[in-house]
Amino acid sequence: EKSVIWKPAVVLALRFQNTFKGPQCRNSHGPRTSEAFGHGSSDGSCSFLCPTASGLKQVGESFPGYEVEPGVWCACSASRPPVTVLAATALVKAHLRAGLLSELPCGFPTVAVSIGFAVNQELEFGVIYHCTEERLYTGRRGRGAFCNGQRLRVSGETDISKALVLTEIGPKRDPATLKLFLSNMERLLHAKAHGVRVIGSSTLALCHLASGAADAYYQFGLHCWDLAAATVIIREAGGIVMDTSGGPLDLMSCRVVAAGTREMATLIAQALQTINYGRDDEK
Repeated sequence: EKSVIWKPAVVLALRFQNTFKGPQCRNSHGPRTSEAFGHGSSDGSCSFLCPTASGLKQVGESFPGYEVEPGVWCACSASRPPVTVLAATALVKAHLRAGLLSELPCGFPTVAVSIGFAVNQELEFGVIYHCTEERLYTGRRGRGAFCNGQRLRVSGETDISKALVLTEIGPKRDPATLKLFLSNMERLLHAKAHGVRVIGSSTLALCHLASGAADAYYQFGLHCWDLAAATVIIREAGGIVMDTSGGPLDLMSCRVVAAGTREMATLIAQALQTINYGRDDEK
């Protein structure tokens, strides 16, 4: 059954890509986060977090046999396991929240669609489509990770002095949060990290890690729909995804450390100060 759903998820990613790649998007304001994403069912059994707009109809067409409930974005069926589909358009999250799609007219290509699929809270596959460069990243549990059909492998770097570390600022801009964010970057540079970069999209940064172009990633303030698909892809590429405390990943905690090796992930986690963004399942 998971194989049956795999192909529609890829199709759905391409459909969302067309929605946000079209010319009408370049001259319009995007939705605020509160309007752009639905939330899960109240009992926590299953949820669908996704850009709303025309998404509901597309989900219903792409996942036949599942009842997709308006308002709660719940993809479920009494005869099937609890299913969670987490999806997002990674159009530079800060600008989405402000309702400004300024990167598109400027030609800044941080545009992607991200869809993660879980059964019984176990991530099964992820699909990420980098719209402007037409790169399709895919990962299925136990079956590997690929970009346009080419196998992905993480870098395997263990020496922080050779590591390129990626991060994103997160949505908060208050002085206390910015101080912690800059302090974390400073800590990594004092630890002799080769470089720390912000590229404007958590989803695409995580894809760079999976492909071996970067060696580590950390962030406070990203959401489960930013992370779900990339988690599968990174793990299937041989990488590690875990909590900033050094413990197992909690997808709802709004924080993550990912790296090509456990040694690198642990080094990054030990250097960080926590920035509290709450939890996705409490919002």
